[in-house]
Parts: sequence; structure tokens; C-alpha cells
Amino acid sequence: MNVFHRDIKLENFVLRGPTAHTGMLLIDFGLAEQVHDVRRPVFDEVGTKAYHAPEVGSPASHHLDKADVWSLGMVLFALCHGRLPVRIMVENKRLAWFIEQQAAGVHACDALYSLPSMLSPLQVQHSGIRSVLDCMLRYDPSKRCTDYDTMLSLLRTPDFHLT
Repeated sequence: MNVFHRDIKLENFVLRGPTAHTGMLLIDFGLAEQVHDVRRPVFDEVGTKAYHAPEVGSPASHHLDKADVWSLGMVLFALCHGRLPVRIMVENKRLAWFIEQQAAGVHACDALYSLPSMLSPLQVQHSGIRSVLDCMLRYDPSKRCTDYDTMLSLLRTPDFHLT
């Protein structure tokens, strides 16, 4: 069974347990869709625009798995930086530039960290988080990772522990 949330955003996560260290739960599956064919193209636009993958809302179709991964990457970026990368790009009038940077092979984090309003790349010193963000925030959906085991393996390094 493949269920895609279609509205992954910070507001749809809650803390689980008595402390912040016990995890987070994704809530509000009101826009979720269960599909049997993951590669089935989708043409509709639902969810919160600030978290939309670039291909959502375009005249071309998109795939739910790729769009949810982008949105999850936006959440991870915001948790690390306190701001959404799209807002940073829009404030700097750099969305087209960001797309060009990725087309030229520049990683998402490197492009975002070069913007004047970014505080510092030191905020995400952990190379695993940078790697998974680069994998999740690829403008080209065909290059965006969708394998959650791969994403978790990018985070697993000697200095970072997942429980």
C-alpha cells in the first residue's frame, strides 16, 4: 500500500511522548491519497504552496512520491535553519538562479548557503544532514531520492545516531 500525504509541512508534525526526544508524528492525512501505481502521473495541485515541489502546479504531471520527498526536505531544512528555503529564494529573487545552479551541478545546500540572507552553513555542520537535504531538494524530480533507506543511510555516520 502506498499512501502519500500531499501536505507535508511543519504544522503537520506533533511531538510524540513526554519529551522532545521521543520523536515526531505526521498528522492530518485529509489530503492523502492511496495509490497502487506509484508512477501514476498526477496533475492536481493540493497542499501548502511554500512546501510544494517545483513540479506541482505545472502543466506537466508529477509523481506523488517525489513531491512528498521535496516537502519533507523543506521541513528538514526549516528545522535546521528556522526558515523555509523557498522564502529565502523568493526574498533574494533567486528562484530561477537556484534552478540554474542545480542544472549546473551545484548541490542544493551549497546554492542556498551562498545567498546573502542565509545565516551560515555552519548551522548544518553534520555532513549527513547536508547530504540528505541535497538528495531531497533536487529541482529535477528524476534526480530526487525517494528511497527512505538511502536517505536514512546518508544520515548514519559515526557522529550522528538514529534510534
